[in-house]
Amino acid sequence: INVPKRAIGDATVQILYAHGRSKNLSLSTAILDLAQTDELRPKVKGTLMKLMDDFSRWRSLMDSMPHAELAALVLDESGYMRMWQEDKTPEAPGRLENLKELISGIQQYNSLPEFLEHVALVLENQDSSTGEFISIMTLHGAKGLEFDAVFLPGWEDGLFPSQRTMDEN
Repeated sequence: INVPKRAIGDATVQILYAHGRSKNLSLSTAILDLAQTDELRPKVKGTLMKLMDDFSRWRSLMDSMPHAELAALVLDESGYMRMWQEDKTPEAPGRLENLKELISGIQQYNSLPEFLEHVALVLENQDSSTGEFISIMTLHGAKGLEFDAVFLPGWEDGLFPSQRTMDEN
């Protein structure tokens, strides 16, 4: 709701979640429901209603606009791209590049649901920790852990222990 910043505080978000939970409503329905009351400040109510209008408009474009163009439009109109363009942190350029890569990745599929299905399958395979698998780590990272089998490649003289350690002793 508040990424990028929309001047919606944590207290407002908590009110929205509490209202939704108490009436068994989705967050978007809770926003629309609370907008009909005086529980929210007018400025916050206006901001939330603009966001809900944007969501509605973007949904209406799903059938008439190519899915990659729609994703780019949402990133642009939501202010998400601008947020990373104005961000001066070292990771901002990487985030922008990831967003561009996301759009180009979406273009490779016939529809957004097809893309999301592919992503879900890839993540499911990556998250699967059942069965046998290999953990690759440094010697220091493995310190204190127990494994049934450990393979230690690269243990040649001068590499482990390092030549510097050998020379010091």
